[in-house]
Amino acid sequence: MAFLTEAANRGSISTGYDIDNSLKFEPDNSEYLKSNTTHAYTSPTSNQKGTVSFWIKRTEIGNGVSGKQMYIFASANSARYSNLGFDEFDNLTVFSGDSSWNSVSPYTYNKFRDTSAWYHIVLRYDTTDSTASNRLRVYSNGTEVSWVTAPNITQNGVMTYGALSGPTWHSWGTIYAYFTPEKFFAGYLAEAHFVDGQSLAPTEFAEYDANGIWKPIEYGGTYGNAGYYLDFADSGNLGDDESGNGFDFDENNIAAADQATDTPTNNFCTVRPMWTPHEAACSLLEGATVWKINMPSGSGFNPNTSAISTFQFNSGKWYWETTWTNDGDRSVLGIVSSLSDIEQTVDPDRYIW
Repeated sequence: MAFLTEAANRGSISTGYDIDNSLKFEPDNSEYLKSNTTHAYTSPTSNQKGTVSFWIKRTEIGNGVSGKQMYIFASANSARYSNLGFDEFDNLTVFSGDSSWNSVSPYTYNKFRDTSAWYHIVLRYDTTDSTASNRLRVYSNGTEVSWVTAPNITQNGVMTYGALSGPTWHSWGTIYAYFTPEKFFAGYLAEAHFVDGQSLAPTEFAEYDANGIWKPIEYGGTYGNAGYYLDFADSGNLGDDESGNGFDFDENNIAAADQATDTPTNNFCTVRPMWTPHEAACSLLEGATVWKINMPSGSGFNPNTSAISTFQFNSGKWYWETTWTNDGDRSVLGIVSSLSDIEQTVDPDRYIW
């Protein structure tokens, strides 16, 4: 048996600065963006100072599965490269190299496993800073992350985020090391900024509201020679640079259908496996709005083939839509206990359908 189920629900309200679109990445389709040739050869304002800022919502996590790293942003110059993403244990990791082949590969104590929420990530670097701990800094939702091993960037080092002796390519949704894309990101990306020549605090891109919620604001600064801004508003050109520099990105295996309206200011309900690891025969597709099951013929109730929404509620009035296709005779849809995903059972009577 196989069926598909979709869920979508507006879960946010206006924050004063609304983000209308995001870009959905599917690792199964090897989807990614790569900077164009003009950008790759552009001399940056500075190879010692810069900022990368973006919002993401994960749809799949590593869950300790060997080799399941996912990279969001990377830059590569020949064999030298830098990147930012998640390891198989869902730690945020950074690899930053310089022109002298010095590199650091710190990872955080923080786990990023919430597939219902948007995260704002900022990476800033300034190798001219006399304080070693300030030369490479990363923030999550406005708070600086704690490192298991602290970054140790060489003072006045030349970083690989801009053109060095040859072209430097930026990529989103993959690591583009040695000019081969791999370890693709699963999730949504919004408000992708690269600011060349300035090490900026996260408060340039977001702020806390009266309820203590970290929310996006419009960036009003400049981008430098090699900077860019991707807002994903044009479905016919999802790599469009809105900074004014004109560094449009090449779209690889990305189509207009990958433009999404799930954003930090309009968070949608998606689905996730009720337990992990789920059956190998089950797949999350289309930005975690489709749950595909290939149940073996004659098998009984199996909780590992169940999916649950990323939104929970205990009051109010809610609306959702679900579409079944090729559902056979064993599909069920309804409401489960909020603890159902930590109480494994094969008893279908435990739940309300």
